[in-house]
Amino acid sequence: MDATAILERLTELGISVTPSGDKLVLTPASKLPPSLLEEIRANKPELLSYLDRRRHGQEVARRVDEEGCCLFWSETFGEPVAFIKDESFRASVPVGIVVYTKEEIETLWAAEGPSDAQRRLIHQAKKIANARVIDFRKGGNNADTPFS
Repeated sequence: MDATAILERLTELGISVTPSGDKLVLTPASKLPPSLLEEIRANKPELLSYLDRRRHGQEVARRVDEEGCCLFWSETFGEPVAFIKDESFRASVPVGIVVYTKEEIETLWAAEGPSDAQRRLIHQAKKIANARVIDFRKGGNNADTPFS
C-alpha cells in the first residue's frame, strides 16, 4: 500500500493524520486497525513526505489566492515558475518564467495527477510551445495521456 492509499483508507475510517516533526498523530487512534498500523510504520517516511508536499501545496494555493501570483524555485522543474490566480496576473510575471494558472495547478497536482517525471515533460511542452494544460487522464495499457 502506498502513501496515498494509506491516507485514503484513514479517511474512510474517519481517522485524521497530522505530521508533528518526525511523528504522525492519528486521531482517534482507537479506530486504527493493527494491520493498517503496520502499513503506516512501513511507509512512514513516504507519508511524512507526502503530507509535507500537500502542506506546501496548500500554502502556495493560499498565497496565490491572496496575492494573485506566486514566484518560486521548483525542485521538480529545476527552475523558477509562477503560479497565478487567473490570466489577469500573467503580465506581472517576468519574461522567460513558465506560468501555471490555478486550474493547471489543480490538474497537475491532483491526487490522481501525473508523476513528477510526467510533470517535467508537460513543463517542457509549456515552455517550448507556450502550451496550456487542460486535462490529464490515465490512459489504457498503463500509458499516460498528459494532453487532450
